[in-house]
Amino acid sequence: MINSILIPTFDLLQAECFYDGFLRLFGASTRLKKENSITWKNNGNSVSIVIHKLAHNTKHKNNDTIIGFPASTPNEVRLIYNAALRLGARCAGKPSNNGYGDFSAYFYDADSNKLGIFYFK
Repeated sequence: MINSILIPTFDLLQAECFYDGFLRLFGASTRLKKENSITWKNNGNSVSIVIHKLAHNTKHKNNDTIIGFPASTPNEVRLIYNAALRLGARCAGKPSNNGYGDFSAYFYDADSNKLGIFYFK
């Protein structure tokens, strides 16, 4: 079972601003903050999301790994997608019934990590 997802960033402050707002939509809060990383988690046994700062001489390549988040309805997919865009995300696939799940949307964060919102009937 997965217990954490590590997401690289060159700009920890920018990533923190995005993920703090985005993960609050799912009830997560900051659990641990270090000089080069920040961890969010929900109550219970949920998966931790960790952003960690890369050295500036590190080459970061987007491999299109998708981190998926659940939605209860297609409308919630739209609401979360729009909130992510307001927080600075870039569109990678507008909300629609195409893709994985019965209704989904995709976007990239500032470091080109791909995230998805999925609704299943």
